[in-house]
Amino acid sequence: MRQTGQDMSGDRRPDAVVEDDALESPADLREHVKTLELRLRKRDEQRRAMLHMMADLNEINKRLGDQRKAMIHILGDYEKDRSLLAWKRARLDKSRRALLHILQDSPGPTCAWRTAAKP
Repeated sequence: MRQTGQDMSGDRRPDAVVEDDALESPADLREHVKTLELRLRKRDEQRRAMLHMMADLNEINKRLGDQRKAMIHILGDYEKDRSLLAWKRARLDKSRRALLHILQDSPGPTCAWRTAAKP
């Protein structure tokens, strides 16, 4: 007699037991072999599908890793540029202040550029 163990998908569980006296006729044996072969093909298709999904996930993971590395390099370059720009801005500000002090300390009307600018 067959014990029909069903899993949630409706397939027989692998631990379903088929007793010897239930498979006495050749037709029962052929039916059982067909059922086993069908389950084997189905599981093999599921295994191949799972391997394809894993390969796709692996490829996506590699691409994400490459993108992450590129983003880290971009952020590093951005930080260097930002630091350089801040340093140049501070240097320009110091130069501007120094020029203002020079202009303030210079004598007024005797300076050539001041007299040329007046009408």
